[in-house]
Amino acid sequence: MPEEVSAEAIYPSRLTHEARQRLSESLYEVHKRIFRGIDEKEFDHYVVNSPADVTKIFIYRNKTKKEIIGYFAVHRFEKFINDKPLVIFRAEAGLVPEYRHKNADISFWLKEATIKASVALDSVRRPIFRLKEKQKTIDYNGPEKTSYS
Repeated sequence: MPEEVSAEAIYPSRLTHEARQRLSESLYEVHKRIFRGIDEKEFDHYVVNSPADVTKIFIYRNKTKKEIIGYFAVHRFEKFINDKPLVIFRAEAGLVPEYRHKNADISFWLKEATIKASVALDSVRRPIFRLKEKQKTIDYNGPEKTSYS
């Protein structure tokens, strides 16, 4: 029987400085198990303390040990180009290797998080752009892979 997973949504801007720091440190520990290429300071800037207008992070935990097994961070940037408002979304997601392809609920949670975050973060109709970033994934069964998300 697959292990159950829980998810919680956090807006880092609503946390104290100390709570954001603890969140960043705990998420970076998980991030290091999934990706390589950025240090803790860069991770903190891009994921937890992003300069985005709004950041929402979904944290995934296994229910038996309550340990963090992944995250999905969505950032909303509001900009103007040619005096027209637009929204740019940037997102980062990661799931530790031992939970990939083992629990269909994780895919559901990621899809649900994407839909809810998009709706919650963009209640006004305007052009929306999604940034894609190059990531290096650690594949424990083969060579390092570069992908775009």
